[in-house]
Amino acid sequence: KCVTVPGDMSQEHKVNMENRTGIMFDDACKLHFLEGHPESPERLVYIENLLRESGLYEKCVTVPGDMSQEHKVNMENRTGIMFDDACKLHFLEGHPESPERLVYIENLLRESGLYEKCVTVPGIAAQHDHLSKVHSDDMINSVLNTEQLTTDFVHFKTDTFANKYSSAAAHMAVGGLIQVVDKVVNGELDNGFAFVRPPGHHAEANEIMGFCLFNNVAVAAEYAKEVLGLERILIIDWDVHHGNGTQHIFEDRRDVMYYSVHKGFFYPGTGWHKEVGVGKGAGYTVNIPLCKYSMQDEDYMCCFDKVFIPIAKEFSPDLVIVSAGFDPAAGDILGPMNVTPNGFSCMLHQILGLADGKVVCALEGGYGLESTATAAAACVETLLGKTPEYPTGPPSLDAVLDIKKTIEHHLEFWPNALQIPTQEEMEHLVERATTQTMDEGVAIMIQRMNDIKQVNPERDIEDIAAEVFIQPTKGI
Repeated sequence: KCVTVPGDMSQEHKVNMENRTGIMFDDACKLHFLEGHPESPERLVYIENLLRESGLYEKCVTVPGDMSQEHKVNMENRTGIMFDDACKLHFLEGHPESPERLVYIENLLRESGLYEKCVTVPGIAAQHDHLSKVHSDDMINSVLNTEQLTTDFVHFKTDTFANKYSSAAAHMAVGGLIQVVDKVVNGELDNGFAFVRPPGHHAEANEIMGFCLFNNVAVAAEYAKEVLGLERILIIDWDVHHGNGTQHIFEDRRDVMYYSVHKGFFYPGTGWHKEVGVGKGAGYTVNIPLCKYSMQDEDYMCCFDKVFIPIAKEFSPDLVIVSAGFDPAAGDILGPMNVTPNGFSCMLHQILGLADGKVVCALEGGYGLESTATAAAACVETLLGKTPEYPTGPPSLDAVLDIKKTIEHHLEFWPNALQIPTQEEMEHLVERATTQTMDEGVAIMIQRMNDIKQVNPERDIEDIAAEVFIQPTKGI
């Protein structure tokens, strides 16, 4: 009883039904790029344009791309992490700077689900041109020459070794960090963490020392300046040991600022309040040596609140690189501090407010396997967007005294950013500082004496004792 109406398929779809040839384009594939590289997004643009102009595009069936859930999360978070097995080849049995450090970190990231939420960044070994911006040819060659070792290992220093694979590890440590920096600066990633070893911040321009072969962070900073064209870079070092190499490499410059909060009277014996930079770089090296043992989250946060962040806002960096050593963590086998995983998260959370969030962390120290992994995972969580709970207690009087000394040395350079703590603030902190027992106090003083003797073996022990017991926070 009805009138049947024939359907009339458009010519375009008739062609598609006849040919049944599919083509797939997706803009996500254009996000992978490096300026000047021949494998560029323009390849897809040219192909698609020509297909449309020639009429071939309309004759094909377009197939939508379906991004996996894992990569959807990656696209949203855009936090990069870099691991490479080459960094595990550098080892000496019994040495605390071991490949297990990376294994523990990676395993915890995978078990917690954080690994899958990040973008994995492949490492590429650093080239000589990268390294030579910071290190001498003699130093670079001394590392390369270890590839020809006929013995199991060689010592550059008593504490610093190499086997025949250490050169590959050291080149990957620098190159892997450069890859993360490159992607963050170019906007492919928001931030990132390069889990590399050997560490680097003790390596001088022409000296291997302190477990470090090349200065990973210094080379990456120079790359960001010279190749990526950034004007101002801030390096923040919270390792328990002062980064003597990084400081010395940049201490006469204003384009790369170096901050460090570390244990005073400790290896390598540098990084005192009065070390503010050299020549035109005066004011662009900022050191806070915490001279008391067992400093906590509140003490470290005070360093950031009162000194680091106010100066950084005035400096206005284009990129922040963090020398992320986790040896200030409670439970570390070499560091005598008590920073919790949440404490590291809080420091990093404040840093993420700088440079439009362009922050790259590089693993330095951290020798308690579980404490290092836990702190590293907390930092990755922060990079992914989690806001930590800030400590509410006051810092110790000892910490504020050390911070006050740093402010006094830098007030002439940053008068608008810094303010000396008032007497009222100092009095408020006395109670916590005097809760230490006599036995604990004596033990700390003895440890300080041993630290000073280690750094200055020629000094007389009676002279050291007088200095420690009369002026326990005096610099060497």
